[in-house]
Amino acid sequence: MMHYGLWMDASLPGLSIVVLGRASAGNWSVMSEYHDNTLGASNQINSILNSMLHKIGLKPDQIKYLAVGTGPGSFTGIKVAMAWAFGFFSIESPMFVAGFSALWLGCLGVQKEKSQVLLKVTSSHGFWAKSSLQDYSEFPFERSEFKPFLEEGDVYLASHWPEIESDLSQAGVPYVALESLRSYTLLGLLATLNQPDFQWSTEFPSPRYLKLSTAEEKLIKNQESFLG
Repeated sequence: MMHYGLWMDASLPGLSIVVLGRASAGNWSVMSEYHDNTLGASNQINSILNSMLHKIGLKPDQIKYLAVGTGPGSFTGIKVAMAWAFGFFSIESPMFVAGFSALWLGCLGVQKEKSQVLLKVTSSHGFWAKSSLQDYSEFPFERSEFKPFLEEGDVYLASHWPEIESDLSQAGVPYVALESLRSYTLLGLLATLNQPDFQWSTEFPSPRYLKLSTAEEKLIKNQESFLG
């Protein structure tokens, strides 16, 4: 018997949709994949997925496992992809689900003893991730204060970030610009899902944002003023 799953992420710039398959006693593998590094790609989730499923002869109700990128990353991307994933999860339930930091999965995919990955969110803000074979940590940072975050280990840029590239060059810090973190993220996802002790959930995960939207910040301030 085959099991089918879906990986959906727009927390990194652009969009990834990957259809996964697994025999009852086997490992998860890729049946079809779509990656787009351009902004706004997440607006076409339905048409892209329908086309992918049609090509491999699957129907949406055959997918009973859903892995979704929860952030950190693009506020809009996380909102759009997770809203779509929640709708899919609600319609196609019962379904097993798991939420992941795509940045963490990407670090797993790089497979270096020590590495640091810088992910752009805006021209002046991003996320710094430190990864080793033993542990992982991530922090939001401002471009003007990137130096204190850098530690020993290879430095990778997860996406095109001209401003930080200039800063790193001026500081004499060598770095590697990854053509696409998404390919490494997929490697990390498969390695994680295929761990013998990996457990799926039936509870939909929560998003992780770098910061709230302006509208949400105003709403919270209004609520605090009203309650205070």
